[in-house]
Amino acid sequence: MSPGAQTPLRIDWLEYGNGAHKINDLIVEGISMIATQRSEFASVVQRNGGQVGGVIAMMREKTASAAR
Repeated sequence: MSPGAQTPLRIDWLEYGNGAHKINDLIVEGISMIATQRSEFASVVQRNGGQVGGVIAMMREKTASAAR
């Protein structure tokens, strides 16, 4: 590799489905995106006394900011 060149990024994906192509998880440099998201949701639920309302609010907030 030449000086200043970027190291290739390893991305894998998991597909599930009945013949349809549907990516369910991306694994970037060995880190599962779905496991990361699950952990984030669990933290939000825990911070909100076991209620999923915090996750719903977080998702609405992220959706609204993405729409801008």
